[in-house]
Amino acid sequence: MWQPGGRVRGLLAATTHMVHAGRGIGLLIVAGLLSNPAGAQDAPRSQIRAFAGVMIPTGQQAHDFASAPLLGGTLATQTGSHTMTIASLYWASTVNRFPGIRPRVHVVTWDIGLEVAGAPHTSAARTVPFGGIGLGARSYEYADDTLTSPSLISGYVAAGIEFRRGRPTLRVEVRDYTSAFRPPSGDKGSTRNDVTLMVGVAYGIMD
Repeated sequence: MWQPGGRVRGLLAATTHMVHAGRGIGLLIVAGLLSNPAGAQDAPRSQIRAFAGVMIPTGQQAHDFASAPLLGGTLATQTGSHTMTIASLYWASTVNRFPGIRPRVHVVTWDIGLEVAGAPHTSAARTVPFGGIGLGARSYEYADDTLTSPSLISGYVAAGIEFRRGRPTLRVEVRDYTSAFRPPSGDKGSTRNDVTLMVGVAYGIMD
């Protein structure tokens, strides 16, 4: 049976993973800044993004799953002066609280979305807010091989801030996910919700 301390331990473990990932991201940012001064006004049409963060279940999802660290990546292509089309994939390793089931679960989410920046891509602004929406799918890979893991529809709304300091940019993003879920017990499916907090770095690709 789940105890309140388990959630605290899960959050602590997620925070530890974020700290370690943040160190690596920080080194990448520093290296990029040294190679491309902030005054440069390059406007890459595409980006490769890497991020780390934490997935925080809410509502019924928080009853069945613990908070967990996540890692992922995004490909982004400019489609307008303020917009980008993005394709994202992330993986989180969490713990389920269903009785009689091995606890470890890998959650894989992938989606395609549209992102709108608060300033043009060619703007000299250094701090730019953005928002986005996306649609995709999510699967739960349980440790028990006997359990099936269908991929069900998932969607999100997002908001964040991009800190532009040259070719690499630092990004902080929050996504609110709503997804279909079917419990391993075979009971009727339902709609679930979770929030992901992500910190990452984006590298521009010049055409």
